[in-house]
Amino acid sequence: MKKFINKKYFTLSILLSCLSGLELPFGTWSYSEIFSLITEKNIPNTIRMVAVITIAQILLVIIKYLNTRVLNRNIACFNQNVREFLMKSNFIEISENNVSKQISFLSNDLNLIEENYLKQLFQLISMIVTIVGTSIVAVGNSFLLTLVFISFAIFSSIIPKFFSKKTAQQSNNCSTSTGTYITFMSDFLKNIRTVLNYNALDTFIKKGQKIITQSTENKRLRDNTIAKSNFWVNIFVYSFDFLPIGIGIIMVIKGMLTLASFVAVQYSSTWIINSFYSINSCRNQMSSAKPMIDKLLSFKPEEFDKNIPNSNLNTLTLNNISFGYKPGELVLDKINLKIKRGDKLLLTGKSGQGKSTLLNLLTGQLKPTKGNVLVNGMTNQNYTFSEVQQTSQIFNDTLLFNLTLGKKFDDFKITEAIKKAGLLPYVNRYGLNTIIEENGNNLSGGEKKRIELARAFLYERDFLIVDEGTASLDPTTANQIHEVFLDSLLTVIEIDHHIPPKIMQMFNHHYDLHDKQLERIF
Repeated sequence: MKKFINKKYFTLSILLSCLSGLELPFGTWSYSEIFSLITEKNIPNTIRMVAVITIAQILLVIIKYLNTRVLNRNIACFNQNVREFLMKSNFIEISENNVSKQISFLSNDLNLIEENYLKQLFQLISMIVTIVGTSIVAVGNSFLLTLVFISFAIFSSIIPKFFSKKTAQQSNNCSTSTGTYITFMSDFLKNIRTVLNYNALDTFIKKGQKIITQSTENKRLRDNTIAKSNFWVNIFVYSFDFLPIGIGIIMVIKGMLTLASFVAVQYSSTWIINSFYSINSCRNQMSSAKPMIDKLLSFKPEEFDKNIPNSNLNTLTLNNISFGYKPGELVLDKINLKIKRGDKLLLTGKSGQGKSTLLNLLTGQLKPTKGNVLVNGMTNQNYTFSEVQQTSQIFNDTLLFNLTLGKKFDDFKITEAIKKAGLLPYVNRYGLNTIIEENGNNLSGGEKKRIELARAFLYERDFLIVDEGTASLDPTTANQIHEVFLDSLLTVIEIDHHIPPKIMQMFNHHYDLHDKQLERIF
């Protein structure tokens, strides 16, 4: 957690939390001082003390305000540091396959860490100072009576230990079920048209009800566990609340203690008991955040290749490649393939034969079980590539950003990439600063593909991979998109099942993948 903390503001928050914790000890002292002033019947001294108490109280209010401001700064720094770290960690690799759960972590779990851990941590510090300060005031008036009060209060701190493990488990269950609910709703909303078309709304409502019930039930169980711990603390503390008060009254009656001292001890002890209760509550909430903290700490920083230069790819070779996801179960066996610069290669095969696996081996996203991937005849060499998949990679930003991804390019290069991709009519009509909606909802399927192709041309990547990239387009648009990249200088490998004869002629290689082997068609 230390790496996410701003040391300057964290230290300042500790200092201000300590000072804020003096508010109750000061209130205790001033409350008992009022009884002394009544006994003294000294008007000038009363005026001076009231002025001092008033000024001190105003200063404490200011300190409390500053403490809140600095605490908010700490939360903001923590939030920013965590979010920036996650963008540089394996969090982004995990999220590619499990977006909903990762978004749930950002929107729910991270907030729980801030509310139930960080804020409670500083509250805990303040409460400890309150207990120490108030105890000093109480002991200064009567050590014996204070000892009686504290003896009953101190045992309350033991009770939450019996609930901490169960609280952590319930919190973990709550977080998991919340993630399941968000995943379900994400699927439901994205695919609502299919649900309605197939009259499946009733089944989804029933499934949703079960998930919602589980989610709300887990949250209820977590909150009940925390409440149960607090209940037993309250039972223990307040059941014995009046016993020490009775002892104190007897001491006053016998002349062992002044009324002002008794008031100071009794008032102090009440706040000490309440502070112990607050500490227990803080610890319970901090325990509930532990599963989320463990998850945050499980993410590790990764070094991503940020600026891989175009490698002037001349040949890309699969040399006797074999691959299996499980030991002894090969998906591909002894595959040999050589792709030369400028080749246009079509890869076909039935579903489940391993075509996408083969592409992932080519791009280095998977490592072969046996054999080597050679770039220009050498192993362990990086090369750059672009992808056009069935689901387009479009960002909710300007058209220009979607092309450049925020990097600087010469205006001439941008214009040339737009022309090559056949995107010029769209740019002339809407301009480069037009906003593309989320998921490209204000674009046609062809326009999305042309943006991806323009991006590939602009970045001058060595290799273009098209994985069912035109499958969702109508035949005319699909043919137009094919003509764009097959008539270019890009090295292309495409997976597709339905290529018309006219487009088929534009490929110079065709391979079919079946029975773990690669068969050359032409």
